[in-house]
Amino acid sequence: MAFAWARIKSDPGTILGALIVAGLLSNVVSGVGSGIRSADRDSLVLGLVNAGLSLVNFLVMTFMEGGMTLFALKVARGQPYELGDIFKGGPYFAPLLVANILTGLAVAFGLLLLIVPGIILALGLSLTVPIVVDRNLHAVDAMKESWRLTTGHKVGIFVFGLLMAALMLLGLLACCVGVLVVAPLGQIAWVFLPATERPADGARGIGSGPGPQIPQSTSSSNSSPRPYCSSGGAPATPSRMS
Repeated sequence: MAFAWARIKSDPGTILGALIVAGLLSNVVSGVGSGIRSADRDSLVLGLVNAGLSLVNFLVMTFMEGGMTLFALKVARGQPYELGDIFKGGPYFAPLLVANILTGLAVAFGLLLLIVPGIILALGLSLTVPIVVDRNLHAVDAMKESWRLTTGHKVGIFVFGLLMAALMLLGLLACCVGVLVVAPLGQIAWVFLPATERPADGARGIGSGPGPQIPQSTSSSNSSPRPYCSSGGAPATPSRMS
């Protein structure tokens, strides 16, 4: 979490602004649908329109999810990034669409089996989206890689999810303003593991540059251990494209 906060502090305007805009655009269709539902709950026509809007909302969210993840991965790795990255989810749309459907079905089936299996499946498949974007894998391959990366880390991911839920609640209590910081913070922190872990086959995704740096105090000595770097070089400082 400290790692993600350090990244945001390095360029809060661009990072927070980009992820907030992407989040709002992802839910604009949902907001229209909510307005229609509240207008007339008994209208068949409006019900059909709302169902269509729900489908459109799912497609829009999937597209924006790819761009948001791409942006977050670049920030996490210290690669050049720009606001336009949030609109570059097109190449990942099809595999993300399939991945979201398969993951949703798997988790729903697991929840039917006394809930616990569903939670385990949700934790094990939780990194599917960043893996699809980072390594350009098909849905099933990304799900397998997510399961591999989360092996031995599911408890930690579960605790992280609880922490983010608590922070989101506090953000809502703070007149919802805190959510505008907590949500981007969670987005960047969520991609930390796939951003730093080398793929099982040794391939490299969009992060062909150095891996992210774990923030350390400026007073720390030069003998402090260095974080993982995917290219073996020194960790980079995040930069924004002009």
